[in-house]
Amino acid sequence: MDRGRDRRGWDCWGLLRAAYLEVYGIDLPDFPLSALEAAEVAAKLEARHLDWRAVPHFQELPGDAALFWRGRWACHVGLVVGRGQVLHVVQELGTCIEPYRQGPLARHLEGIYRYARSGAG
Repeated sequence: MDRGRDRRGWDCWGLLRAAYLEVYGIDLPDFPLSALEAAEVAAKLEARHLDWRAVPHFQELPGDAALFWRGRWACHVGLVVGRGQVLHVVQELGTCIEPYRQGPLARHLEGIYRYARSGAG
């Protein structure tokens, strides 16, 4: 199920929120999906809010968030689960793990971000 916010189906932010709550005990804020979704997601991960910090190239760790471009907006997020691998939601497939440094996702990667209180790193 696309655009869900519970275990019956996730959107990309819902999946990141669930992982942070389950693994780190951190309840990231929720926000309604709307036309402003792109600006909301980008703002949350661009160190303007919530203690997110950019991670230097190739220093990402499991638990970091990968931010991807969709069209002209950086509005899709995934969870780094291993070296060069991200768990994210693909509308046609549901949740999946894919490489983000090569293949289709590589050209859309905006950056990697770490939530300061996540314990990653």
